[in-house]
Amino acid sequence: MKVKVSKPALEGRANEAVIILMSSFFNIRKSGIKILSGEKSHIKTLKLDIEEKVFNSKIERVIKNANL
Repeated sequence: MKVKVSKPALEGRANEAVIILMSSFFNIRKSGIKILSGEKSHIKTLKLDIEEKVFNSKIERVIKNANL
């Protein structure tokens, strides 16, 4: 998944913005999201505390509405 945030990559602001965005999108607590790699990179690997079925459902809706 590719996301873009407007916060600068200073003092973890961009990382926090990504966590807030993902938390809101997947309707999970911020504490349920961990950055596994890429804290200082624009490419990040995240771990989400979410059931696979719920995750897949959200992603499928995004793809369906993307008009590809």
